[in-house]
Amino acid sequence: MVSPDRCPLSRPARHGFRLSLSILPALTALFFAVTACSVLWEEDREHSDIVTPDFSGPQPGIDDPGARMWRYADDYYPLDPATLYRSIVGRLSDQGITDRRPARGVITPHANLYYSGAVQAQVFAAITVPDVVIVMAPDHYFKGEPLAVWGLGPWLIPGYRVTSRTDLAARLQEWIPDFVEDTEPFDGHPAEMQVLWLPYLNPDAEVVVLSFNDNSANDFTDFTLERINRTGQLLAGFITELENSGEEVLLLNTTDLVHYQPLDTAREQDAVLAALIADLDVEGLYTYVMEDGISTCGEIPTAIAMAALRELGHSSMEIVAESDSYEGNGNGDSVTGYLGGITWR
Repeated sequence: MVSPDRCPLSRPARHGFRLSLSILPALTALFFAVTACSVLWEEDREHSDIVTPDFSGPQPGIDDPGARMWRYADDYYPLDPATLYRSIVGRLSDQGITDRRPARGVITPHANLYYSGAVQAQVFAAITVPDVVIVMAPDHYFKGEPLAVWGLGPWLIPGYRVTSRTDLAARLQEWIPDFVEDTEPFDGHPAEMQVLWLPYLNPDAEVVVLSFNDNSANDFTDFTLERINRTGQLLAGFITELENSGEEVLLLNTTDLVHYQPLDTAREQDAVLAALIADLDVEGLYTYVMEDGISTCGEIPTAIAMAALRELGHSSMEIVAESDSYEGNGNGDSVTGYLGGITWR
């Protein structure tokens, strides 16, 4: 099945096939995805009046041997810097929000811009982004260390470089030794789809990027509720230390909700997840996912972020946006959910 979070036209087919009735479901899914891709570029054309910076020079950071090069440009989002600028800035301006407020933590999805970009935009358009952003993202492929921290150079997106705070990454490891410096866990798209937005929100934003083995086929792998809460408490201690030293920090977590369920089931389960996240109910989220086998793909970083926000004195998260893949492709047989939430300062 073609996943609803990617554009299949940007990668060549690897195997030929003979037309038969058995491949009709796959062809149907491909039709929905191709339709989504064409609409994606149509939306970009709608933002063609946006004036862009001059991107004619060399890609910033391209000569840094430790840089993390983009992996999903021309697939999950446009490769051309000017087109990408119009796509991001256009989505932000479409929200019509002029009064941005500081946030302590946010949750956004990580599908491509067509499917979940509007949800991300509703979150990011509402907040001010400080100079330090801790990005918490799942590693869907379980590559490398199960808990990893990026300890090398900047993250590159077309037209921009986002500095990685290696000093803070090292300090985080002192607080939480379970995090090990690695690169393979960051080959996936979830963290990239968050870093992507930051230069447009704060050109001076710098990141500490964390990865967790987590996908929709596994529920809280290697994590008990006690470990979730303990990791969240330590993360809150790290954030408090940074803020006591004068750094303002945003905790940016990404997850998608229920995966590949019929529309009614997906929306029913997503509503429960949204309510638990809104209440920062760590135990409730853990119990619901484990006992009901809920197919989220970022429940570990989400629960840890919720526990950290609790430890920092917060009791709720405002749900500002909800959507799902059905809104993008009309396929009600296999639906993935998207959520945007903000815990305000």
